[in-house]
Amino acid sequence: VELPEPREWSALDVAVHEYARVTLTGRFLDREFHYFTQGAQGQAGYAVISPLEVEAGAVVLVDRGFVPAALKETDAHGGVPQGEVSFTGILRAPHARGTFDGVDDPEKNIWMVRDPAVMGAALDGMTVAPFIVEAGESAFAGEWPKAGAARVDIPNNHLDYALTWFGLAAVLVAIYFLYHRSNGRIGREKS
Repeated sequence: VELPEPREWSALDVAVHEYARVTLTGRFLDREFHYFTQGAQGQAGYAVISPLEVEAGAVVLVDRGFVPAALKETDAHGGVPQGEVSFTGILRAPHARGTFDGVDDPEKNIWMVRDPAVMGAALDGMTVAPFIVEAGESAFAGEWPKAGAARVDIPNNHLDYALTWFGLAAVLVAIYFLYHRSNGRIGREKS
């Protein structure tokens, strides 16, 4: 679907649109935010989040993908795409700060929570979308950052759950009969 327009952002229910595939067109600002996270194999690194100006004064924060910690700096991973770009991504709701989340360090450009309102405060005078868009795997050329972090993979473990609970029920029935038999309530002669 098309990205919601900036005039709709204030009334947008992000939860309703989360995981929607959206098409974006705009120009990246020469700025990056580095969100501390893990890669697909568990290595420490950063998600490179760049503001995309979709309309004069209105930006969407785009998670362009993961880079290892050694490639955090812009010149090490190829920099921000230049010129007008169009790509498809997945709309995501901001993360809520939890009790155990670390403290953001804007001086070192290290962010512990993907919150567009907090990150966007560093973009003076810009209207920032209340959501983040995760770029699709083939959105940008180059080896780094590696896009495509959003995987909608809902596990279907219903058979496992059914076998577990019916197995537990069968064991409970067996214990019931063994208990009553050992107390002489089942299997004794009636007089």
